[in-house]
Amino acid sequence: MDSIRLDHGFCVKSPKLHCDFLEQTLEPPCIKNNCRSFHVDKTFLGYYQDQISKMEADIEVYKKSGRLRSIELIEPKLKRYKELASGLLHTGGIFGLDKTRREYVGNEREKVMQNV
Repeated sequence: MDSIRLDHGFCVKSPKLHCDFLEQTLEPPCIKNNCRSFHVDKTFLGYYQDQISKMEADIEVYKKSGRLRSIELIEPKLKRYKELASGLLHTGGIFGLDKTRREYVGNEREKVMQNV
């Protein structure tokens, strides 16, 4: 399996295919955009737990200083990270899209292969 280990999970996309999210760098675009090639396993649980702790601490600081917009921006990310961490704790295996949802089929495959 061709995969690239990132700080926040694995990218299992073929290196021959273009990544639509590669240019987005503010936060992990794989998570934000529900990339079909993104997977995590229990080895990343510590990363997510650390990030959740940091975001929760940031939210407390934002509440004390009245930075409501900052809270609005971080809460969706916190929610998604908690979902990932919970999934890792309960499934114990790889957490990501199943093979049928992550692979290109029919017209998608033809379109991608034309661009290669």
